Amino acid sequence: MHEGKVNTGRVEWVDCAKGFAILLVIVGHTVGGVLRGAIFSFHMPLFFILSCVTYKCSNNLKQFRMRAKRSFNHVVVPFVFLFLLRTVIQVMDHFSDFSELAYCKEFILNRLLTVLFASGVPLTIADVKIAAVGMPWFLIVLFLGRTIWDFIHIRLRENIFMFSCVVLSILGVVLGKIQWLPFSFDIVLAIMPLFLMGYRIREKDVEDNALGKAAIYFGIWSLMFLIPYLINRDYLELACRRYTLYPACYITALTGTLALTEVSVLCLKFGRIMRPITFLGENSLYMFCVHEMDYLWKPLWDAGNSINSAIIRVFWDVIVFVIVVFIGRLFKKADR
Repeated sequence: MHEGKVNTGRVEWVDCAKGFAILLVIVGHTVGGVLRGAIFSFHMPLFFILSCVTYKCSNNLKQFRMRAKRSFNHVVVPFVFLFLLRTVIQVMDHFSDFSELAYCKEFILNRLLTVLFASGVPLTIADVKIAAVGMPWFLIVLFLGRTIWDFIHIRLRENIFMFSCVVLSILGVVLGKIQWLPFSFDIVLAIMPLFLMGYRIREKDVEDNALGKAAIYFGIWSLMFLIPYLINRDYLELACRRYTLYPACYITALTGTLALTEVSVLCLKFGRIMRPITFLGENSLYMFCVHEMDYLWKPLWDAGNSINSAIIRVFWDVIVFVIVVFIGRLFKKADR
């Protein structure tokens, strides 16, 4: 979602980490058990954290409005596109049912509630069942979360700003236990410390002693993930508001993210062989959209066995991703 070096506005290890992470997202959505839990313990937080590594905070309200508008176009527009595409597909699948007025009203109401709550999983409010918006919940939460985080950053002093992130996070977790809010706003509040973590990572030299730090971070992450998992099969799952041993789950997410970033630094030493992974990271939003729609070619990857399905699913998603990027570049050339 971030091109190669710092002076181009990109950081290579960030792109590499995002490339690995988006592949892990696909695997995590396919497998079960300990592997799913391990991936979920940091895969979505990683994108929230890394989104602030190269993010330039606003210095005034004029810059804030400019960055919010740019972020809206980059993140919310794909959210709307995916929602409308899913809606059109559902209309086509149940086209004959639309001859009944009652079905039309129920369908429209449910789709409006679905986009309003933007929940990654189904929910029920006042006996009304609301369908999940699916993976795009991440996009709306990313936009709202980082925009609010940027706003309070320019309005508050540093120490108060950090304290506010913690307070808002606690509030979001509590609200998530009581009532899930429209636009997943309780998650928006809960993840404020993740943006702060990413903003602080930029101050660290992640390329120094990468192997040693990777081992340390991996060790800490392993312990913090395995203890609650082995005791109660529990792990962090933001879409479901499962904040396992909060706030320790955020330390698990941070160390998992840092372990993968150090692994990415090490992998980049192999040079051009890692280019496909960094390319995935640079274009992770495209891969995200492809993965959201891969139920359309589910017969191609659903092999029954979770590991086999994950491998095949990654293969087909990458193939479709390459086609989408190729077509996108053709359109860009045509516009010039």
